Amino acid sequence: MPDRASLHHATGARRRTPLRLAALAAVVGCVLAVAPSASAHSGPPTSTWHRCTGTVIFSGDSWQSVGGVVYATKNSITQYYVRIRPALPFGWSGTAVLSKATAHPSVWVPAGTTHWFPSPAIITAPTNGTYGINVSVRPNLGVFNNYGVEVWTPYTCRYWAN
Repeated sequence: MPDRASLHHATGARRRTPLRLAALAAVVGCVLAVAPSASAHSGPPTSTWHRCTGTVIFSGDSWQSVGGVVYATKNSITQYYVRIRPALPFGWSGTAVLSKATAHPSVWVPAGTTHWFPSPAIITAPTNGTYGINVSVRPNLGVFNNYGVEVWTPYTCRYWAN
């Protein structure tokens, strides 16, 4: 039969382990609540989508904008995606406003990863299918890094820095 000291030591260790796990779970939950996942959106829905012509690289923490045109089909419903690609060694945090609609919360994108921002649905004109794109990239204050902005659509398109 175990002596009283070894029995006390064994039961004390068993009591502390669930408390440590609960404390660890609380810390992990707080971290996840503060730093939303950068992989919340996947990229374009099919592999037939392509990157629009144009390369835009920004730096610093000021708001930047790109504009462009998409040559879509008449009377169609479509959308486009914007990908933020931070340069090494820093990540990027902020949001992107697509077609003047603000529906995306601020997100942190670690270095070496990317994040996709989907646009709202766009209904093209009956006369011609072209439509304009407007993307305002808004890094959070104090974010000083380089990042690339790419626009992806299912149609031929081009964009440029405004």
